[in-house]
Amino acid sequence: MKALKLILRVLLTAALVGALLHFVDWQKVAGALARARLGWMVAAFLLVIVGRAVQAGQLTLILRFVGSTVSWFRVFRAGALGAFYAQITPGGVASAVAKWTDLSAATQNRSRVANAILYHRILLDLQPLLIGAAALAWSNPTGEPILAIATGGLAALGLAGAIALYSRRLPVPLVRLAEAASHRLPGAAGRGVGRLLHDLDAFRGFTMTRHLSAAGVGLLAFGFRVAARLCLIRALGFSVPLTTIIWVDALLIVAFHLPITLSNFGVREGLVIAAFGLHGIPADVAFAYGLLIYACQLPMSLVGGTYQLALIAGWAKMKDETVVQGDSAVLGESAGGAR
Repeated sequence: MKALKLILRVLLTAALVGALLHFVDWQKVAGALARARLGWMVAAFLLVIVGRAVQAGQLTLILRFVGSTVSWFRVFRAGALGAFYAQITPGGVASAVAKWTDLSAATQNRSRVANAILYHRILLDLQPLLIGAAALAWSNPTGEPILAIATGGLAALGLAGAIALYSRRLPVPLVRLAEAASHRLPGAAGRGVGRLLHDLDAFRGFTMTRHLSAAGVGLLAFGFRVAARLCLIRALGFSVPLTTIIWVDALLIVAFHLPITLSNFGVREGLVIAAFGLHGIPADVAFAYGLLIYACQLPMSLVGGTYQLALIAGWAKMKDETVVQGDSAVLGESAGGAR
């Protein structure tokens, strides 16, 4: 069944890209890429890497808030491994699992790392979505309110869900029901779910200062992301409003989590063509912009792919550092015995 799903997604990816290549002139796309100014492209690649480094610092900070001290480099390397899987699989599930596996081996606490990655992912997605919804409400080139209403509604729903999940002042009946249900699950499954829900309380106990600190680092990473997009636009020699760049990026984040095609090929380019077309940008130039967004992720993916090959060859190992986790320190155990 998994092989069939993969085959179908490969075929769908090829079909979408093929359809877009019939819609655009691939020779003009190649020409736009050939004319792209190298200096702006290099700047975009560097800004993406710096943004990834800031995101790694954000997750490192979150882990330390809950008593898991792990080096920034280890988190950055785990992020690179996740970036590798994000490029070869649809959606973000495989990427998150790869990062979780690596950091669980480092911290010896699976449930805490899972909660940290979830909290981190919510921050990474919710902040651009909220800002993107505001940008779309401020400058809506479609002239139709439905897109702004849908984006704003999704952002509001996400914010309300995050507040309900992480505010200790608000009860979460579903969490308590899940805790009760976990006791009825057999063996390791019940214990795993119970630990996951138990460690959620540590995140719900964050002070407002901690929430704002983590969110502040996320805003910095978002700033680097937008700056990289601006550099790509300058490289290709066209111009669109900053608000458009921001709300398009918000839609791309939503699309990333939909397991439609491999590495979001076709979906990403289609969204960019539709959005930038509202400002008169030719489809071939918009298509080239979508390809460059993908290309900017390749350096991190190559680092992650190299790390994965080193793990397979035995030249590297995941459990390679001693960590401190307060009273729940588990030293000297294998990753298989982690919580």
